[in-house]
Amino acid sequence: MRTLLMALFALLFVACKKSSPPATDTTPTPVRLTVSGKKLLTPEGNAIELRGLNWGWWETAQPQDAAEATAMGANVIRMPFRWYFGGTGSDIRQTGAPGNIKPEGLALLDTYIDWCVQQKLWVVLFAGSDQGAGDSTENYWTNTSLRQEFIATWSFLADRYRNKPYIAAYELLSEPHPKRPVTSQQVVQLYEELITAIRKYDSLTPVMIGPNDHYDINLLEETVTTKDPKIIYTFNYYLPTDYIKPDKREDASLPIVSYPSTYTDFNGNTVKLDKTYLEQILQPAIQFRNNHNVPIFVNQMGVRSRCPNHLAYLTDVCDVFYRYGIPFTYWTYRTRDDANEYGIYWFNKTTRQYVYKPEPAAVLEAAYKRK
Repeated sequence: MRTLLMALFALLFVACKKSSPPATDTTPTPVRLTVSGKKLLTPEGNAIELRGLNWGWWETAQPQDAAEATAMGANVIRMPFRWYFGGTGSDIRQTGAPGNIKPEGLALLDTYIDWCVQQKLWVVLFAGSDQGAGDSTENYWTNTSLRQEFIATWSFLADRYRNKPYIAAYELLSEPHPKRPVTSQQVVQLYEELITAIRKYDSLTPVMIGPNDHYDINLLEETVTTKDPKIIYTFNYYLPTDYIKPDKREDASLPIVSYPSTYTDFNGNTVKLDKTYLEQILQPAIQFRNNHNVPIFVNQMGVRSRCPNHLAYLTDVCDVFYRYGIPFTYWTYRTRDDANEYGIYWFNKTTRQYVYKPEPAAVLEAAYKRK
């Protein structure tokens, strides 16, 4: 009898085990954006236009910056990790460390991202690697082991942040500019290798890529890939160069350009610089977006405070972006440069304090809050 009862209990145990539902992954789906044609959608399915700021200078962000960005109406921060970077004080590469990243640099990156997440700010995490992007002869197209180390670092970060909420995108390599004979196709090949590596750990977060020659808007067509459906295409808008970079005109003994104005460019052409012209030089990106049905993003836009009538220029650029539905991040929030350069905050080296610029901040706040 005892043997019979034990056999019955064994049968019941097996039956219950077979009928039990399989174990499920209880890890919540991270808060992510979705690529839908030309648009980005929130987790709720609503279209979102990212408008925000660069925290471009490594180790300048302050604990209050995320809350200040939210108060301005921004919804995104473009966040760097400086890896194989020319500035030794900013470079967080450490071969052989976890992720090939200095532990103190990784801890700082974690902290910066957490500040944004606490404010529900989206984060575009970008690799700032001027040496690897082309400044050095030892770069990601000339040195295979360096390329593999860079790919391994991105794999590490994708694994680390795959469940971190509010990661908007991984921007794979800011402003690639390898010297010839490296081609745009070879730049795209690097992007595709990075995407393959990242997707082993994170299948949800969009990736962001941009054209060769420092994100040249006119080279967007050379950047197309079908490697992944979750791609955002990015470019710079420091245009026109004659106005944005007055030092180049000074070096050529040419008069500094004001805004608006009519001037002669470096090629001897007469240019009427006004809002209409700002729209005109944006058209390659608009056409690219329409031709390929993909989202685009201006990762850097801005103007030096020394540029004549810079607030009018910034206002008109924001208006043009609004008209065409162009998301953007302004360069930059804090800078170590003086008051004549970019930045909402500049650094006074005498007092060792950051100084706020209310005028450009007001222009941006109006742009961020515009519906």
